[in-house]
Amino acid sequence: MPDLLHTSNWINGAHTPPSAERIHIVNPATEATIGTVDTTSREAVDTIISDSLLIFRHGKWSRSDASERYSVLFKAAVLLRSRIPEFVELETSDLSYNEVFGPVITLIKCESEDEVIRIANNSPFTLGASVWTNDFAQAHRMAEKIDADIVWINRHHLNDLSSPWGGFKESGMGKENGIEAYESYTKVKSTVINYGVPPAWFDDEIENARYG
Repeated sequence: MPDLLHTSNWINGAHTPPSAERIHIVNPATEATIGTVDTTSREAVDTIISDSLLIFRHGKWSRSDASERYSVLFKAAVLLRSRIPEFVELETSDLSYNEVFGPVITLIKCESEDEVIRIANNSPFTLGASVWTNDFAQAHRMAEKIDADIVWINRHHLNDLSSPWGGFKESGMGKENGIEAYESYTKVKSTVINYGVPPAWFDDEIENARYG
């Protein structure tokens, strides 16, 4: 899983279209952390936190009574926890539905393989997808059902030069790699040269006049 979290989002040092932006988890045994994305420094995180704290260090909030602040934050926490489904539906949110082009991954808990496939296919793009499992029968079954340009099994974002990939659904046009790439960048053209007097096509006395 760490391989998925890192290589799927930072190939060539940048976030690219077929990156793994959604990870669907079927019946997780625990709520423990699945993996970590460790791509920044402690100093950078500390700076972000310090900048965020400025919001609370100025204005009326910093001068209000501690009990008043506690009351406000507690009410906000209770409200948010009870109304989370009304604020965001991961399955249909822009974060999960569209191409984000940023180091962001959404985790969507699913109850069945069919639900995973349904949600995975609910996108106008789906340039790339990957299936992570020890059950290769399941891997082949899901790869066949997932409507994506390329489906990796137990890896993500690494491809073979002979394996075509590229435009799919609304993600673009044309293919890279393989004979399909050659065909995408070329077009068939015929040149017919007459070196003599051609026979009459419809002359019944000449056999195969047209195709001879």
